[in-house]
Amino acid sequence: ASESPQSSLSEEELIAIRPKKKKKQEKIKPGDLKKLHFNYKGNLEWLFSADDLWKLLKVEARPLYVKAKNNEELKPPERGTLARIIIEHLIDKDKELQLGRNAMFQLCYVIKELFPKERETTYYLQAQDRRGCKGKLFHVYHRIRRNLIKDGIISSSVMR
Repeated sequence: ASESPQSSLSEEELIAIRPKKKKKQEKIKPGDLKKLHFNYKGNLEWLFSADDLWKLLKVEARPLYVKAKNNEELKPPERGTLARIIIEHLIDKDKELQLGRNAMFQLCYVIKELFPKERETTYYLQAQDRRGCKGKLFHVYHRIRRNLIKDGIISSSVMR
């Protein structure tokens, strides 16, 4: 009688090669920012990096550049200006660009790198329960896209 190769393995060896059970995923609780991807560092550096923002602020918004350099907190109007500068820069590069959830998280991550005192939720907060997405980046992005559609520069099928 021929033995199967597995029967010659000890019980310990069999346990070692057995597939491990996956850990049960924890439910995301509202306000648990770490699980809402704010530590997201995916492959979106091509979109916009901290270095890109640094260069952009140096040219487009010198006061924000100085605040970033001195690690100062932004005032509400400056937050809106920062969001507008970022979104306008990205849309100027590609009018058809669609910024989804992960792209918004990447932009928040970049802002947090240059302005560590800023809260990511000011710039983007993904939809929870029945509430829609919020944040300065989100609203500026959709306002600019609506204007591009209204002006006939892009079609409404591109709206996200």
